[in-house]
Amino acid sequence: MSDLTGKTVAGYPIEKRLNSGAYDEVYQAASSGAPLAVRVLRDDLRGDKAFNAAVARGWAVALAVAHPNLVTA
Repeated sequence: MSDLTGKTVAGYPIEKRLNSGAYDEVYQAASSGAPLAVRVLRDDLRGDKAFNAAVARGWAVALAVAHPNLVTA
């Protein structure tokens, strides 16, 4: 995956790469408030329908969790 530092993703300017994992890369982006983390799937996994379905299921579960100490995604 090419480094996204200095580019804009979903309207947020990417400041620096924070981490790279098995499935994605995490970047710090500028926002009007606190710094924002942006996760981007690896290029080779974006076209994998089964993997994308698994990611979508995981996000659905995560979005259902509500707690005052958690940030809403």
